[in-house]
Amino acid sequence: MAAQTPSYSGGCHCGGVRYVFSTDSAPAQWPVRRCTCSFCIRLGARYTSGPGARLEVTVQHASMAASYEFGTQTAEFFRCNRCGVMLFATCKLDNQRFAVININTLDDVEQLSLNTVDVDFNGEHVENRLERRRRNWIGDVSVRYVNA
Repeated sequence: MAAQTPSYSGGCHCGGVRYVFSTDSAPAQWPVRRCTCSFCIRLGARYTSGPGARLEVTVQHASMAASYEFGTQTAEFFRCNRCGVMLFATCKLDNQRFAVININTLDDVEQLSLNTVDVDFNGEHVENRLERRRRNWIGDVSVRYVNA
């Protein structure tokens, strides 16, 4: 019997948007980044991803999910319309959705041993940005709406 990939649950404050992040990497090995752009600083978000990971998102009702694009408009930041929590960002490349999660939205995140590194992507060329996402972000992403 094959070993099951460890998974970690998370979601917004009100529970309207939930997700499961599955990865073979232990939390201590996760690349945890605090982006220093003006948007992410205001959010207080920290992100993680992994090319071999999976993200399964469940939205209770389509009206609960909202997205926001800014700057290069190459990523969508998803938040819950009810409680306002920003959960993850996605980027579509060659008809494939890639994602990073805001680890502050993981259940019991304070119990995980995580090392956060500040990153600055200002001035990064769009082509380099997209290639970095293709290489490092979660490449297996599904979003399911319970009630459309």
